[in-house]
Amino acid sequence: MKLINVFLVLLTLGYSSFLSADDKPWIEDSNPEKLLPESQFPSFAPIIEKLGQSVVNIRTEGKNELDKQIQLDPNNPFDFLLQPPPNSQRKFTSLGSGFVIHPDGYLVTNHHVVEGASKIFVTFKDESKPIDAVVVGSDSKTDLALLKLTKPGKYVAAPLGRSDNVRAGDWVIAIGNPFRLGHTATVGIVSAVSRKLPGGKPYDDFIQTDASINPGNSGGPLFNAQGQVVGVNTAIYSRGGLGGGGSIGIGFAIPVNLVKTIVSQLKDNGKVTRGWLGVLIQPVNQDIATAMRLKEVAGALVADVIPGSPADKAGLKRGDVIVDYDSQAIQENSELPLLVA
Repeated sequence: MKLINVFLVLLTLGYSSFLSADDKPWIEDSNPEKLLPESQFPSFAPIIEKLGQSVVNIRTEGKNELDKQIQLDPNNPFDFLLQPPPNSQRKFTSLGSGFVIHPDGYLVTNHHVVEGASKIFVTFKDESKPIDAVVVGSDSKTDLALLKLTKPGKYVAAPLGRSDNVRAGDWVIAIGNPFRLGHTATVGIVSAVSRKLPGGKPYDDFIQTDASINPGNSGGPLFNAQGQVVGVNTAIYSRGGLGGGGSIGIGFAIPVNLVKTIVSQLKDNGKVTRGWLGVLIQPVNQDIATAMRLKEVAGALVADVIPGSPADKAGLKRGDVIVDYDSQAIQENSELPLLVA
């Protein structure tokens, strides 16, 4: 034990001999100037504070017909009391988000947020009393709806940007009403663009983001770092499947360029009128491209033509490949319905 103590004393003395009187313990020697300057970590607080004035929480009420009849037990004479009367209905409520698109009180949200609603209540930030709203028009195919506040006034509209120049890696901000936590802001990046969903709709062309989006965010805006709306948050993918469960960093937003065209028609006509070719199409793979001596694997292969349709009248035939529409090249077959619509 004495030898060990002597060794420790010598070791301590030997270590201290390498330190000068000006040296400080390592834990106090960190220099803030060596850290990354704060300016390289932008604060989104000014943007969120300003844009929050345009974002709203949406609550709806309505009734749905009971779609499932209770199975009766033939051995229980009183089981019939559990059976709801014919054509009975049940109340439902839904929560979502939206944002002001015009100072006169026009709002954008998702179709599924207001679908079947008989009452719509809109709440602004720092306002406890909701304002009634009505549906001007709704489009299920793109999951967009245009609302109008019943209370006259001039409202702060969210500035609209462009989605055709959005790139993977761009900063984005989502503001919405997840799980009743009104005006929650989350930040992330664009994960991908022009994303199609498995089993999705013909007009799917989503912006994918890892900004946290949860149930209740539907219909809320997705902003870029300049504070412009580039998308409308509409769906998430989670362990519960598409639209179920909570966020795992895979969310989808409708591009604002599509939103502009849809809401303009909804305001003018209350509905959306789309172009129609009258063809059934399928992808062009390498075998098809080789057999047809195409320069590249691109385009939409015409699998069938509906008799009497515009495509039929124009002379399109089965086996044709559409490689261009209105001076825009068709790379994937899914691009054609969007351009025609």
